[in-house]
Amino acid sequence: MSGRLNRLDYFFYWADAIAMLALPPLFLHFAFVFPERPDPWIRTDAGRTIMPAVYFPALLLGGSRAIVLARGAHGPQATHLLGRLEKFDLLYLSACLLGGLALMILTLSRLRAHSIGGVRVAMSPIPSMRFCNTLKTSP
Repeated sequence: MSGRLNRLDYFFYWADAIAMLALPPLFLHFAFVFPERPDPWIRTDAGRTIMPAVYFPALLLGGSRAIVLARGAHGPQATHLLGRLEKFDLLYLSACLLGGLALMILTLSRLRAHSIGGVRVAMSPIPSMRFCNTLKTSP
């Protein structure tokens, strides 16, 4: 083994890097649009203006990674820079996943109770709570 990356290695490296950078803003975007709401915030002028800003950190982190590798940095310097970028990637991922989770819980808790076959079922993000709410709200 030479320790050098071939084209297949670079393909999988960049596929993983792009997927890790695309996941956070896509999940947050999903949390803003699901479930469908009567007057969604994302369709307002503020939502249309702010949503692209959610994707900006991913572009910045991906561009930074590309610049570090394009300059041909090798050894401890490249390892240090890529390590710092990985930390920022994980911080961005954590922030978007926690934000998306909070949005989903908030949205699902605001939904009204639905009636299924004459039984009222309160929507809950946690299945066991959904079962308890079904028992509690049944006539």
